[in-house]
Amino acid sequence: MDAPYDHTPKRLQAVLAQMELRIDLLETELTYLDKMLINAGFEEGISTLKIAMEEIADEDSFKSSEDVT
Repeated sequence: MDAPYDHTPKRLQAVLAQMELRIDLLETELTYLDKMLINAGFEEGISTLKIAMEEIADEDSFKSSEDVT
């Protein structure tokens, strides 16, 4: 295994290739998740899910603050 301090062009190219591969994988997973959410009824996929989760979190915060008083 290469040393972490190996900054030769060959090593840097290898690290860059690994990072590009990970980005491609993450983009693929994100696209797949977005399509699944749309199929499940979230009109705009991830964006709609985020809005729904924020609303739920706000409701939970509101309920928690009501319990304290």
